[in-house]
Amino acid sequence: MGWVEGIESRLKDILGQKLFSELQAEHTQSLWSCHGAMQALVYRHVFDILDSISHDSYRTVSYESLCRDPEEAFRDLFEFAGFPYDEHARKRVRQHSRKEEDRKEEPYSTHRRSTDMINAWKRDLSKAKQSEIREAYLSMHPPVYENGTW
Repeated sequence: MGWVEGIESRLKDILGQKLFSELQAEHTQSLWSCHGAMQALVYRHVFDILDSISHDSYRTVSYESLCRDPEEAFRDLFEFAGFPYDEHARKRVRQHSRKEEDRKEEPYSTHRRSTDMINAWKRDLSKAKQSEIREAYLSMHPPVYENGTW
């Protein structure tokens, strides 16, 4: 998809000049290091903004919590937003987060067994690439997963 070529100019477009200037040069030399550092920068930026807003006006949701129990997580989000979590909504969440036994799972479908997705990236990346992501991420002092729990 062209993610490796022109990484610096693409990052400037994605992050903007201010956030891009916080990236250390060594993180732009590798796709995996770059992604780790970029995720930490984005988390820091977003959480800085959230710190200036009333905590009652937003919810912070992790991908893992959505995958772990999608129906409960979406019910809470619907209630927070003031939307009804009716049977139609529950059915949509179940359709896209649970693997139906009689349906063959397609790799490019939006239907997944949600609990399988929590650590899917770990199965697909070598330990060396995971380490590269982790080191770059933690070097940027992120507010999320800073304790090293992956």
